[in-house]
Amino acid sequence: MKLGRIPEERLSSLSNDEKTRIVFGGERKTGGPGVAALLLGCGTPPEMAERAAAAAGLFEEGLVPHVVPTGGVVHPTELGDLSEAGYMARKLRESGVPDAAVVLEDQATTTIANMVFGMAVIEREFHPRGPFSVYVVTSDAHMRRSLALADVYLPRTARILSRPAGNAGGGAKEWFRSEFWTEKVNWEIRWLKKYVDAGILPDIEF
Repeated sequence: MKLGRIPEERLSSLSNDEKTRIVFGGERKTGGPGVAALLLGCGTPPEMAERAAAAAGLFEEGLVPHVVPTGGVVHPTELGDLSEAGYMARKLRESGVPDAAVVLEDQATTTIANMVFGMAVIEREFHPRGPFSVYVVTSDAHMRRSLALADVYLPRTARILSRPAGNAGGGAKEWFRSEFWTEKVNWEIRWLKKYVDAGILPDIEF
């Protein structure tokens, strides 16, 4: 079955197994060093904190020398009203990542813009030459869409690696037990279909 052939009004009636295959399927690559971690912003502070912790883990493991938090939407947080990038930078600092290793991108307001603007920062600041690797760091439920868009919008010379953040909703095994993550998965399916229907992404077989 292909996502592009499913009418939009039928998306909500897909089974949990089908939704899991759509959102959590696809190839994910990890391992080896990268020039930077592209840390994607989102709408809730707890989820951004999880993503920042995952990026900090990459830095602590010596897999990336730099982290680029990307996201310009301002949200109320326990630290005040901050952009996504600004909030995640604060969380990175709390996790022990030095300021010198963090370069903010605070203009992006969509996942596509995260890729385009975040990659512009990486190219401007770190000057990767020839084939290079970059980590995409985001929530597990957001990873398939993020990697698919990275394949489209990052340079052909980039090897795209992934580091999913831990999800309170249990990721691929338990998301349907949480109202928040159920809505998150349904949101991801709608966006994936939108991009498939627009020809931005190849169709998804599940």
